[in-house]
Amino acid sequence: MGLNEIIKKIKEEADKKIKEIKEKAEQEINKIEKKYQEEIEKKKNQILTLAKEEVDKKIKQTQIEASSETKNLILSKKQEILDEIYQEVLNELLRLNDEDYLKLLLILIKKCPEKGEIIPAKNREKITEKAILESKKDLNLSYKSLPIKGGFIFSSSDLEIDNSFENLIKIIREKTEIEVAKILFD
Repeated sequence: MGLNEIIKKIKEEADKKIKEIKEKAEQEINKIEKKYQEEIEKKKNQILTLAKEEVDKKIKQTQIEASSETKNLILSKKQEILDEIYQEVLNELLRLNDEDYLKLLLILIKKCPEKGEIIPAKNREKITEKAILESKKDLNLSYKSLPIKGGFIFSSSDLEIDNSFENLIKIIREKTEIEVAKILFD
């Protein structure tokens, strides 16, 4: 074997080794690239999952807030309707003619104790005085009147009864509001 053949053989073996090393290196590179590609894909999926969870959480929170706002608006409107109804009842009382107003005062005065003072609504002094006389109770009409819409205040040394229309409507509302709401809104 000549030198050229030995060099050729060495060169062939070197080329073969270089080819094997290159192939191994490419396999290693491909392995590493595949590994990192999998990690990248895994991280990407984790980020997407977290983002989706965050979006779902925000959507749920927004839905809860919207539902709460809707319920509050509905309750507010229902309260407005109830306010209007009881205001209309008060307005009906204020529209009573003198005869019916007198009858109502008599009913209220008869529920008062026998002795005391009646403080009338402003501009209703005469009809209140008439009701006191018709009740045959030992009640005095106060020289002062109050800026109430109707009715009167009973006062004695140890007791005060607010029979103003405003207070009567308030008492009636406390007793009937739940029933009225059920009738209107159920």
